[in-house]
Amino acid sequence: KHTTAEDKKLGTALQATATGKKQFDKLVNSETKITVSFEEGKHKDKNRKETNAAASTDNGKLDFTRNEKGEAVDVKILDGSTIKIFKGQIDGMVAMNNDPKSEDAAALDGKSVQFLNFIQIAAAAFGHEIEHTTKENILTVDKSGKKEGEKVPIKIGHDIINQTDEIIKKKRR
Repeated sequence: KHTTAEDKKLGTALQATATGKKQFDKLVNSETKITVSFEEGKHKDKNRKETNAAASTDNGKLDFTRNEKGEAVDVKILDGSTIKIFKGQIDGMVAMNNDPKSEDAAALDGKSVQFLNFIQIAAAAFGHEIEHTTKENILTVDKSGKKEGEKVPIKIGHDIINQTDEIIKKKRR
């Protein structure tokens, strides 16, 4: 009911791939309220410095259930999750790809997005971020750290990029 035209385009782009469709299903079937917003400009870290993140997730307050060893065995996201997609970063990636003087293609987590448009790059970043709202991912980060917690989301983003590339190639044939 609160979806904008931009949100609908994002959902359509996400569902264009098999991996994206799985992530979309996780989003709509989540027991957690997940808010998605497009933000002008670029992501800023806690020191207000711009980063090259295309999107970010904030799961807010977390309530962990721990076993006798203190290991998290369950988690509840108390106030919902927020996924932000940064237009400035993605616009910059598209511009880099369209610049004939640019030697390199823009990349998302090290994966080229050379042939993707704005909404396709946003969908790959969005698919990645949806994974950060899952209990499994939050528990992985709690147990093994942020680096370990990025492995599955990065693979999901890369899979969406690869599948989108295949769709683009088929259209060109």
